[in-house]
Formats: sequence, structure tokens, C-alpha cells
Amino acid sequence: MKLYIYSKEQFTFVEAKWIRSKLAAMAVIIGCTIFFGLVKLDQAAAVTSGSQSARLLESENNILRQDLILISPKVNELELRTKRLSARASTLSKRIQGSVIAGDTISYLTYATKGSGPQSTR
Repeated sequence: MKLYIYSKEQFTFVEAKWIRSKLAAMAVIIGCTIFFGLVKLDQAAAVTSGSQSARLLESENNILRQDLILISPKVNELELRTKRLSARASTLSKRIQGSVIAGDTISYLTYATKGSGPQSTR
């Protein structure tokens, strides 16, 4: 199929050569422009949403730091109490090891945690 256009210079219809190539090239240029424009627009939108998420993370980080400041003294106090309890347990353990246990005392201590007294098998 041939395409003809009117030429004002020659005052007649002339075969339009390369018209399909020119239209195809224009379509590619317009398509690329639209595509890259949309890509750039998407990147710009991602930057703004990225900065919003960065601000959100920063505010959450600040809240967590404040919570850490509030919790830190409590943790230190618990560590101190744990050390005291450990020292007391060590002292009690040394006292029990140093004393002589006679008779049913050991079985009574064993069964005291179960809620019953010494068991007699006699």
C-alpha cells in the first residue's frame, strides 16, 4: 500500500516515502518519553514515601530510647536484688553444708516442698 501526499512545490500528489518509518520513530520517541516520565514520577513518589517511613522510624526510635531510659534504672535495681539473693543463697548453702543434719530432718526438708510431712515406711 502506497501513501500519497499533495506537494505544494510540484502542485501534484507525490508518493510519501519514509512516512511509515517517520511515524514509527515518532511513536517510539513518544512512548519512551511517556515511559521514562512515569518511571521518574514513580521514583519521586517513592522518595516521598521513603522519607515518610524514615521519619516514622525516627520517631519510633525516639520513643524506644525514652522507654529504655525509663526501664534502665528498674533493670539495674533487679540486677542488684538478684546479686543480693545469690549471695544470701550462697550463705544459706554454706550454713547447711556446715551443719550436721540428724534423723528425719533431711527427709522433712525433701518433702516440705511437696506439701506433705516426712513419709514413714515403717
